[in-house]
Amino acid sequence: MSLKKAGSGFVGLCPFHREKTPSFHVNAERQIFKCFGCGVGGDVFSFVMKHDGLNFPEALQQLAERGHIDLPQSEFSGAPRGEKAKLYDVNKWAADVYHRCLVEHAMGKQALDYLLGRGLTMETIRQFRLGYSPDGWDGLAKGATKRKISHELLQMAGLLTSNERSDRLYDRFRNRVMFPIFDAQDRVIGFGARALDDSEPKYLNSPETPLFSKGRTFYGVDRARQAFRDVKRAVIVEGYMDAIAAHQYGFAYVVGVLGTALSREHVQLLRRYVDEAILLFDADNAGQSSASRSVDAFAVEEMPVRVATLPDGLDPDEMLKERGAKAFSDCLDAAVDGFAFKLERALAELPAGADASSIARAKALDDVLGTLALLPNAVTRSQEIKRVAARTGIAEWTLEERLNTMLEGQRRRVETARPEEADAGLARDAEEELLFALLHYPAIAPIIRERLSLERMEQPAVKALLKQALELAESGQPFGAAELLARTQDEALRAVIEPMVEPESHNVEDPSVWCRQLVGRIEARTHQDAGRKLHDQIVAGRTSPANTDEELRARLTAAREAQRLRGKLELKKQ
Repeated sequence: MSLKKAGSGFVGLCPFHREKTPSFHVNAERQIFKCFGCGVGGDVFSFVMKHDGLNFPEALQQLAERGHIDLPQSEFSGAPRGEKAKLYDVNKWAADVYHRCLVEHAMGKQALDYLLGRGLTMETIRQFRLGYSPDGWDGLAKGATKRKISHELLQMAGLLTSNERSDRLYDRFRNRVMFPIFDAQDRVIGFGARALDDSEPKYLNSPETPLFSKGRTFYGVDRARQAFRDVKRAVIVEGYMDAIAAHQYGFAYVVGVLGTALSREHVQLLRRYVDEAILLFDADNAGQSSASRSVDAFAVEEMPVRVATLPDGLDPDEMLKERGAKAFSDCLDAAVDGFAFKLERALAELPAGADASSIARAKALDDVLGTLALLPNAVTRSQEIKRVAARTGIAEWTLEERLNTMLEGQRRRVETARPEEADAGLARDAEEELLFALLHYPAIAPIIRERLSLERMEQPAVKALLKQALELAESGQPFGAAELLARTQDEALRAVIEPMVEPESHNVEDPSVWCRQLVGRIEARTHQDAGRKLHDQIVAGRTSPANTDEELRARLTAAREAQRLRGKLELKKQ
């Protein structure tokens, strides 16, 4: 990044969203950054995690290597770090074995001929470390034994599997073209494999492992990451060969899904790098249906997506070989908005003429409106309703009525049985707001210690951070957002602190009044919860008749106290 000195800090163009006027601020003294355009903030670990798509241990390791710092061995969430490191090593070893079998040994000739026949160059084959798994039951297992690699580790990596009727282990991949799958840090996390004979399935992926999950992984993301940053868009294709061919023709921002539906986790991964995505699936009915379903994942995440349609039933690999890079690029440029694609596809599938019954039309539109119901933004939903009305001739109010019915159904499915949950939501917001207030106005620490029992807090992450901040305050140490971030490795806790980073000043007329109001909101919830619990006990008959009057009086007292606190807060707000 290019940063320029501005006062006591630095400013520059934010790498996390497009902007022409710098709004990305770095505070060198506090060792934090904040973008006032998109709201992203944090410390150096936060930056690397967001910029490179890493978790905290990976960012820690990367920065330690850059700074030539030896980290002590420790365990993080998931598999122990030492265990994961061994899995990375064994995957790399297997990828090297498969690659040498392809390019150095006669046994790989059939596989090499297949890849060259598909139009790949030797440079591309080496770049993607493509390989061949020999046609035998225990070739990899024997090689591992010679290298003193345990079979248990190979099984954990998904390279060995066992017979259903015995405990015998054997090679999972046999007589197949091998496609090593790398993560964004260029580490082998799994494999895809294509059969060279009539074996089923034709394509086989590694199973779920501590490193690999196909529902959260793109093929080629290691090669595409830098291109993502340059062009701020990603093109998604369905197959390994489609992705590899695109890279060979210069389209380095293309990645492939791994034989699974595109998920919300896929979209969340892309959002770390790009502003929009283009779906380029096969032109057959299955590919187009998959593209239509994939639009839903982008709708939930409010990420722009377009759909490109290949001509004449070609797949991306075939189009590049038959028509060249210019035609491929033109196809991408002609991509249409994802929702518009879904709408047109739904209408195109309706039976023609008199067979296009009202029931069929309603069913087709329900699929489209179901996608709209996934959009979190009501303004976006309203705009898309206008598009559907203009395209179908159906009145906006009719479409809105049906959409509202769907939204109401969603709300009923996620709501809890108790109507008081809305107040509890406000209280949970109050907990985060109280932590924010404390981090920016240290003088309110005594008020919190005096008036609030931390046991009343419902959010474990906020409770832990508030407790840590109060302990630092008690010992006289700094406890702002930057200081808490510097002390926190847990990603769930960091996610709470990062939005609270504010390099610029934050002004409140009377922080003590603000603090008391927030504590009051949390107390109100506590009394409300107590009253509700007593009510449930009475209704369920868990209290004796002799105690009923006393229980009712206690419930009434709790309800009145909650109401008093809420009323007091409303009075203060006015």
